[in-house]
Amino acid sequence: NVALLSSDRYAIYAGRVDAADPSAHAQMGQFLHPVPADMEYLPLHDRVVEVIKIPAVLLLKLSVPVVDRGLPNSGWSRPIASIQAAVAPVAVCSFVYLHALPPWCYQPHVLLAAFGAALATGLALGFGIYRATEGGKAPAYHHVLAYVGFAMSVLWIYATSEEIVNVILAFGTVFDVGHTVLGITILAVGIGMQDLVTNVGVARAGLARMAAVACVGAPLLNMLLGLGLAAIAGNLVVASPYPMPMTQQLVMCIMFLAGSVVVALLVLAASDFRGGTVFGITMVSLYLAFIGVCLVNQAFFQDTGA
Repeated sequence: NVALLSSDRYAIYAGRVDAADPSAHAQMGQFLHPVPADMEYLPLHDRVVEVIKIPAVLLLKLSVPVVDRGLPNSGWSRPIASIQAAVAPVAVCSFVYLHALPPWCYQPHVLLAAFGAALATGLALGFGIYRATEGGKAPAYHHVLAYVGFAMSVLWIYATSEEIVNVILAFGTVFDVGHTVLGITILAVGIGMQDLVTNVGVARAGLARMAAVACVGAPLLNMLLGLGLAAIAGNLVVASPYPMPMTQQLVMCIMFLAGSVVVALLVLAASDFRGGTVFGITMVSLYLAFIGVCLVNQAFFQDTGA
C-alpha cells in the first residue's frame, strides 16, 4: 500500500492481519510489521539480518509514501498517509542537518528551532490529511504522494551513501590508508559493481551496443555531473573557490584516465572497432596496472601536493 515499498511488499502473515478487514487497526498492523511473512522459514543468518534491519525498515516505511496502482484505491490508507506526512519533515530535517549544512548551523538554538519547525510542520500536515480525507476513498491529489516518495527515496539514498563513506573513512583511519586509495579501491568498486553487473546482463541479452554506451555514459555522469554539482555545492556551502589540492595520486588518476581512453581508441581502431579478446585483456591490464601503481605510491611515497 502507500506505506509499503514495492520491493518490500510482504504477504499477510496468517493469524496476524485479516486481509478482509479494512479497519485502521488492521492496516496499521500490516504496515508496522517489519519482517517478511516467511520469516520462520528463512535460514538463521537471514533471520539475523532481518532483525538487524527492523529499525531502518520501520523508519523507511514511516517516511516514504508509495502509490501502487496494482492495489485497491492505489493503496490509499488514511492513517498511514497521516503518519508519513507527520514523520517526513522531521526525517528531511535530520538528513539535511547530518549531511548538508555548514558547522555554524549546529548551534543549539538553531538546532532546536529547525527541529521544532519540522515537527510542527509534520504534525500540521498529518492532522490536515487525516481530517481532510476519507478512509475508504483516495483523495484527488493521491498521485502527488508518488513524487513525495521519490524525493524521500533520493534523500534516503543520499544519507545512506554518506554513512557508507563515513564507514570507509573510519577503515582508512584505523588501517592508515589514504583517502585517495580508499576512493579508487573500495569506494570505486562499490559504485562500479552495480554498473558492471547491469552492463554484463544487458550484453548477454544481446544488446551489446546499449551495454557499450552505458559503460561510457555512467563514468561521464559521475565525472561531469558529479564533479560539477559537487563543485557548485562546495563553493556555495564550504568555501569559494572550493579547495581541491592536487596530489600525486590525483595526478596519476588523471593520467591513467586520459591514457586509458587513448589506448582504448587505438586498440579498437586496430581491430576495426570490434571488442575482441585483445581489447578486453588490454582494458583489464590497464586497470590492474592503475591499482598497482596507486598502491605502490601509497606504500612507498608520501602523497603530497603536486
